[in-house]
Amino acid sequence: MQVGAAEIDAHGIGELEVRLQLQALGSRFAEVGEIRESARQAPSDRDVLSFEESGFEGEVPSEERVLENRQALEAFLAVLAEMSPRRRMVFTMHRFMGLSYGAIATRLGISVGVVEKHMMKALLQFHCRLGPP
Repeated sequence: MQVGAAEIDAHGIGELEVRLQLQALGSRFAEVGEIRESARQAPSDRDVLSFEESGFEGEVPSEERVLENRQALEAFLAVLAEMSPRRRMVFTMHRFMGLSYGAIATRLGISVGVVEKHMMKALLQFHCRLGPP
């Protein structure tokens, strides 16, 4: 589906707005990622740390919150899976690997404008499917 800039403006959806909404969704999962990373780096003589041993001092998420976060992650991954391989690659390289548009363009052998187009369409796709976080 081709989406032009006029259509995006008509819907009031700018790349910045979509980016902010995706960042809000991503922040919901950041805490879990930090805990996992610290557990990976912590020396341990067994495979699993108890909650008390983890050193996590925040509130214990309710089962409802865990379920909501799991569903949000599954929805995010479903949208990501629906993208074309090139769009998914561009999005992943920028959002998760932290590469600039220029670096992505160089690595993939495409122009910066094409990278921008893929990012805009990826963000729009997330916004249309997931709505605001």
